[in-house]
Amino acid sequence: MAEIAQRSRAEGRPEPWFILSAEVLDDFSTWREPLRILDLCRMAVAPRPGAGRLDRAWLTAHYPGREDRFVLMPGPHLDITATDIRQRVRRDLPIDALVPEPVARYISSHGLYGRRDDSLPGGSAAARMETPS
Repeated sequence: MAEIAQRSRAEGRPEPWFILSAEVLDDFSTWREPLRILDLCRMAVAPRPGAGRLDRAWLTAHYPGREDRFVLMPGPHLDITATDIRQRVRRDLPIDALVPEPVARYISSHGLYGRRDDSLPGGSAAARMETPS
């Protein structure tokens, strides 16, 4: 992340963004060097069902003076996690209703989250998800 942030600044490009969900932000202070992460990038926080209500007051209480490093995104409180998507791909279940079509295509074309064949040394990916056309 540090290299990306430095390169962006040197080239006059916008700062990198880190996108995370509200429940992950709730635990962000437990990450390794969270304040350094805030120095390197801005945070876009997506709402999630069951996550505590995050607002400017919460940010001020937890990250005083750094509230401007966060954008609390509006939107539906979707009950979808990255873990759910990875597990569906590993089980050869469809994800087209959960992610935009270009994302599903990228996951498929790059063999992301494929089932692992643990009988092979290193447990190499054994299957790719195929997106229906």
